[in-house]
Amino acid sequence: MVTFSESIWTGGNLIDLGEGFMQNVNTINGDTGRIDFNSIVGLDIQGTNPTDVYVTRDLVVFDDLDVLDDFYVVGTKNAVVEANGKSYCFSAIESPEVWFEEKLSLSLEKGIKEIILDKRFIDCTAGEMHVIATPTSEGTLWVEKRELSIIVHGTCSSFDIVISRRRKDFENIRFDEIIYDGELNEKFAKSKLEVYDDPSIRKIIIEKNKLFSELENENDKKLKQKAREEYIVRSKEVHSIIKAKEKEIVRRCE
Repeated sequence: MVTFSESIWTGGNLIDLGEGFMQNVNTINGDTGRIDFNSIVGLDIQGTNPTDVYVTRDLVVFDDLDVLDDFYVVGTKNAVVEANGKSYCFSAIESPEVWFEEKLSLSLEKGIKEIILDKRFIDCTAGEMHVIATPTSEGTLWVEKRELSIIVHGTCSSFDIVISRRRKDFENIRFDEIIYDGELNEKFAKSKLEVYDDPSIRKIIIEKNKLFSELENENDKKLKQKAREEYIVRSKEVHSIIKAKEKEIVRRCE
């Protein structure tokens, strides 16, 4: 095994045929701009700067991709579905808020139907429920919202219903702001380095990375879930602190 305690700079391609563990990757410069990691274990890139890794070309992932923090997309997010020998893109419905939905097609029995909400849906959401009920036969209906159920009353025999509720711990998010504006972004990118030079910022990021390492090394399922929850909470705190400091810098750049 070869260990480098400092940065690695290469003018050619960097190919890792081992476990694929790299820390504090700054720049990898190849003739094709390509990095090959033929690793069974996977690639773990960590650093004190959350923006250490930039991908300016296509990134292809042939397995699950877990994101333990926020995920931003400037373009579209598409599900690729194959049908009739072709592949089609389906885009998600977007919202300024974080909503989960449950959709059902049901029938009334003697003019009434109680819908007991799935406990998993209740546990993962918070706040007021929004309900849209549509008769699919002649007649009318109205809904009665309760804490753990919805009672549908009406004169029709069947109906469709959409039950929406905000995601738990994200119920106060609306039009979350992110900086993405050409020339301003360039000034911002140059100036934001001072955020990560701040000792207090570096300290909390290192602590967050330590939690991630503990999460990855934990084999017990219950302890792993607890470690994951702690990491997510800490990630949100770090994200909020960094975002506040970045906004200060943006105001100076304008």
